[in-house]
Amino acid sequence: MGGINHPAIDRCSGISAQSAGNSNFSAMKVEAESCGYGGEIHSVEAVDAFTVKFTLCSADAAFPQKMTSPILAIQDKDFLDSHQGDSLLMTQEMNGTGPFTVVTNEKDLPILLKVSPTYWGTPPRVTSIYFHWYADATSYQYRSLGDVLNTIDPAALAPVQQDTAFTGIRHDSLNLVYIGFNNKLSPVNDVAVRQGIAYAIDQAKLTQSYLASGSETATQLIPSYLNTGRSNSLSWYEVDQEKAKETLEGANFDFSQTITLAYVDESSSLIQNPGSIAAEIKSELAAIGVNVELQPLKQEEFDSAIWNGTAMMFLDTYKAQYADGAAFYEIPLLREVRRFGDPYSVLQQELYAVQAATSTSTRQEKFDQLNQDFKNFVPLIPVGFVAQWSFFRNTISSASTNSSFENYENLSPQTVTIQVYEKNRPISLWPSDETNDDTFRITRLLYDTLVTEGYGASGLQPSLADSWTSNDTMTEWTFYLRYNVNFSNGASLDANDVVASFAAIWDASSPNHTGRTGEFEIFNYLFGGFINED
Repeated sequence: MGGINHPAIDRCSGISAQSAGNSNFSAMKVEAESCGYGGEIHSVEAVDAFTVKFTLCSADAAFPQKMTSPILAIQDKDFLDSHQGDSLLMTQEMNGTGPFTVVTNEKDLPILLKVSPTYWGTPPRVTSIYFHWYADATSYQYRSLGDVLNTIDPAALAPVQQDTAFTGIRHDSLNLVYIGFNNKLSPVNDVAVRQGIAYAIDQAKLTQSYLASGSETATQLIPSYLNTGRSNSLSWYEVDQEKAKETLEGANFDFSQTITLAYVDESSSLIQNPGSIAAEIKSELAAIGVNVELQPLKQEEFDSAIWNGTAMMFLDTYKAQYADGAAFYEIPLLREVRRFGDPYSVLQQELYAVQAATSTSTRQEKFDQLNQDFKNFVPLIPVGFVAQWSFFRNTISSASTNSSFENYENLSPQTVTIQVYEKNRPISLWPSDETNDDTFRITRLLYDTLVTEGYGASGLQPSLADSWTSNDTMTEWTFYLRYNVNFSNGASLDANDVVASFAAIWDASSPNHTGRTGEFEIFNYLFGGFINED
C-alpha cells in the first residue's frame, strides 16, 4: 500500500504534522525511532482526515481484534490536550462518542447514564442505566432490585442461578487457571519432569470441583469457543499415574526430593479457594510419589517470587486481552515470559509464524504446530477456563454477551430504565489506564473504539472505523473512519483524534501520557511496550 512522505519528526514528542491535501487538515504522525524499543507498533499516522494507518514492526494477523480493547477508546485531540490525558480530570468532565453519557457520578450514589443526544448510531431502547455496587460480594439480596447482575462471587452463584426471575448468560472465557513452571529451576527444568507431572494432574477434577459452575476443562491452551487457533483433534496429557511414574523415572527423577508449589492465599474472581486447589494438586502428585511443599503467599510475596525466579511451580491465572487464539499465547511466550524462566524460543518463533500467516487455513496450520509443540514443552499445565456469568431479569429480551460485556445498547426491556449491579465501583471513567472489566462496562458505553467485538459469536464489528484493510504481509493496517461522528462537546471526529489517542498511551514522552497510574498495563500486554521511555 502506498503512503505519503512525512517530514522528520520531533524526537522529543514523536509527533509530526504535514498537509494531507486538505488546507483545513494538518495530518499527524507518531512513530518509533526504530523497532529496537521492543514493541509491536512502528508508527500511527493520519493519511487524511478520515484514514489512519498503523505500521507494525512485525506481522500481526490479529491486529484488528486487539483494537477492540476498551482501553483504546478514541478521544478528541483538543480535549485530550486540555486535560493532559489525566484520567481523573477527564472523569470530572467527560467527552465521548458512545451511545450514553454520564448524568450523575457522585460518591456513594449510583452512576446514572442516559442516552447521548450526539450518538452517531442507532439510539438504544434503554434510555437510562443506573450502575450500583454490591455492599457485600457474597450477598445477593439485591436480586429484588436489579435488572442485570454481573461479576458475582463464585460462592454466591448457586442462589442466583436458581432464581427463576433471572436468566444466566455465560461469557466466552478469556481467562485461564494454570500450573506454571520456572524452567531455570531443577527439577522442573527437565521437560520430561514437566511431562510426568502433566500426566498426574487431573484437570477435569480441578475444574469441576473447584472452579465456578460452567467452567471448561482445558484440553489445550485455547478454549473451545475460539474456532481460530484451536486444534480440535488435540488433547492434553491423559491422566495416567503409571505413565507419570514411568516418565519421571525415565528422567532419573529423585523421588526423595521436595518440589514447591506457590500460590496466592486469597480468593479472587477466578479462584475462590486456592488453598483447596493447591491441596488437591499436592494429593495428586503424592499419589505418584512426588513430594510437594505448599507455599501460600500474599499477592505481593507471590509476585516477588515469580519475578525473582524463586517460584519453582506455581498456581496462577491470566486473562487473554482479545478474542483470538494468539492472545492465550502472547502472555506466557512474550508479555510475561520471565515468570516461566528462559524463553521458549521455538514456541516464540511459531507464534510469530501464526501472526504472519496471510490466510485463515495457513494460520490454522501454524496454530496446529504451535498447539502441539506447546504441549510437548509444557511451559505450563492449563487447568480450566473459568465461567463468568451475567444474569438478566426475565423482563429483558434480546440479551447477549461477548467475552467480557453485555449488550446494554441493544436490550429490549419492559421499562426504559434498568438497574445494573457490579462488584467494583470505577475509580475513573477514562479507560486508557484501567484494567477492570467493571470499569470498562461503563466506559465502553461512553466512548467508542475503532472496532468492537460483537455479541453472540458475531465476530468483529465496525465502530468508529466502518472498514479496514491490511497489506499482503499484515504489517500495515489501514482504518477508514465514519463521517459525521461528533463528540459530546460538539467536536467532529477525524484521524488526528485517533493518532493523538494512541500517542497519549504509547509515547511515554507525550504530555498526555498521564492516565491514572501511568502504567497503561493492558496496552503493554497488547503491543509490548512504549516509545521514548527514559
